[in-house]
Amino acid sequence: IRRIEAVTGRFAQEKVKKDTENLKEISLELEVQPQKIEESIQRMTLQLKYLEQRLKSFRLSLFNEDLNNIINSAGILNGVKVVIKKIEHADLELLREMSDLLRQKMSLFIVILASIYQDRVYFVTAVSEDLIKNNGLDASRLIKEIAGYVGGSGGGRKDFAQAGAKDVSKLDLALSKAKDIIQERLK
Repeated sequence: IRRIEAVTGRFAQEKVKKDTENLKEISLELEVQPQKIEESIQRMTLQLKYLEQRLKSFRLSLFNEDLNNIINSAGILNGVKVVIKKIEHADLELLREMSDLLRQKMSLFIVILASIYQDRVYFVTAVSEDLIKNNGLDASRLIKEIAGYVGGSGGGRKDFAQAGAKDVSKLDLALSKAKDIIQERLK
């Protein structure tokens, strides 16, 4: 069964008139002829994707340049490098890539990166293999506990996990609790 809706008579004329006015407004805003609106939007969408990718690459290269400073300023708990860092406006993919860069430069570590992006909180957590084997640490358990402070949830593997949440107001609290949680687990 299909339902078909139609507009007829005066209502059809009003709808056509309103749609025509909308097309003219869009045409003026985009500075193109009405028949070229679709093409213009497709071109702008491609350009936006390209610029977003360039921005991401630029941010990753800046992070890479600052990598040694981040590692050197990391806290050390019971001989373990602990990086807990808030990254401005990073999506989950960028946080994962930043985490990978940190993981390549350290041997005994716990990394927790967080960001607010598009009104959501994102976390990634990485734990070195030695800490998994010798201390029983689990990135998935860590991230679930930390994300709980912002009303979120997450999961993953023992060496890497990610989480998301909607309560951006409690991100700083969650990151400060992360240090306490790690201290407790490293005893």
